[in-house]
Amino acid sequence: MNSGDEIYTGALTGLTFDPADQGSAMAEMAKALLAGSDQTTSMTGGSALRIEDLERTLKIQTALAKHCTFWRDISKIPATSTVVQYTRQTELGTANSIGETGIPDEDDPTLARKYSTIKYIASTGKVMIPMTRVDSIENPWAVQTAARTIACMIHADKMLFYGDSAAIPTEFDGVFAQMNAAVTANELNAENIIDLTGHRLTQEHAFSLGTEIIVNNYGFANRAYVAPSAKMSYEQELISEKRLILGMGNSNPLTVGVDPSKYLTANGAGEVLTDVFLKTSIAPTASHGTRAPATPTVSAAEGTAVGSKLAAGVYYYSITAVNQWGESVPATCNGTVTTTDKSMVLTMADGGGTYAATAFKIYRKSTLDLVDTAHYTYVWQVPVASSPWADVNDYRAGCTHGLLLDFDPDQVIRVRQLINFFALPLARLDMSDRKLFVLACTLLCYNLKRIIWVKNIGNITRIA
Repeated sequence: MNSGDEIYTGALTGLTFDPADQGSAMAEMAKALLAGSDQTTSMTGGSALRIEDLERTLKIQTALAKHCTFWRDISKIPATSTVVQYTRQTELGTANSIGETGIPDEDDPTLARKYSTIKYIASTGKVMIPMTRVDSIENPWAVQTAARTIACMIHADKMLFYGDSAAIPTEFDGVFAQMNAAVTANELNAENIIDLTGHRLTQEHAFSLGTEIIVNNYGFANRAYVAPSAKMSYEQELISEKRLILGMGNSNPLTVGVDPSKYLTANGAGEVLTDVFLKTSIAPTASHGTRAPATPTVSAAEGTAVGSKLAAGVYYYSITAVNQWGESVPATCNGTVTTTDKSMVLTMADGGGTYAATAFKIYRKSTLDLVDTAHYTYVWQVPVASSPWADVNDYRAGCTHGLLLDFDPDQVIRVRQLINFFALPLARLDMSDRKLFVLACTLLCYNLKRIIWVKNIGNITRIA
């Protein structure tokens, strides 16, 4: 502003312009006209005139349906009863070479009837009635329906792997529980469980060995499901062995050698897929679920039996009590293995709360653990009746588990569904609408001989 310009003092009432104090006047005017970015309940000044800019799409920071890889991929067909039965033939009978007048011995094919019980996975959604009357960026029931459906899918995906009716009676038995039970009953050879003892996935020590076992049982190992960390360690192993060479620069990477999304078999390449819910977990610091059990009482002591895979040293445990409703606050204990090959015996008891525990989740940390020495990481879940339980390092802290299988829905593995994500309206108890979202299903493993459990996958470089 030049010295000869006229100072306007008419229209902007409330502002006093003094040529000697033009700086403060301009500051006051600027303050009055600022749009501002405050989020207060009562906006003043220019903020009161501002129209809010709210994006019309909901930003999701949780899991989506695409993350439930195993559940998404597995074949599902309807069930017509709460108990699903199937007949399994395990032997053909024998045939012999005979003479012209000979008669072979008589025998029959070996047949067995098996069954599995439908289990229910449910989640409750609630929307206040006024919420359905106001303008929203998303339909509130659409948000609830999507969220509750995905929650049920996540639970189902985890149960496909880790479900254990002995630990949580409302769960169906997942692949790992069914394989453990079959080995115990001498229905499955222990060779179908490959223990990597904390080492990386490799073509030779996981895929080639597992494929051979499946082929010998008349199958084709065409699919593998592993945790994302296990897939990354497999890729690192290929790079370190110079089986996979990556190009440089902005162009697409040049791949030479083995495709890290595949593994080699005698019948062609199989797929390596990741399922995020195979990842390991860290011990919680608070309870999960309003009806979770009380904190258990726990203690640890060196066992007398030999044959354990634990090295001598101190082991620290964090143990929670669980039931179908949730997981308790953990209790901690520690013990020392004085001699290599000795076990650590954990004695665990229900904390005596309103809601009883049906199982215990065991987390462990130790400077001797080869994956994560800083945190209590998941080991395994055992039924309450299994206490005292001997930790012999069959399940290694911080490691993950995976599956290699013949993905044949007619002969190997399938889900049967009685209810497929049904929304049931519930009684109105207040000024809200409530719905119960239900999935009813079970897992059938027709032929466990064509499934390989690759356990204790870590990041230790290749086995010698």
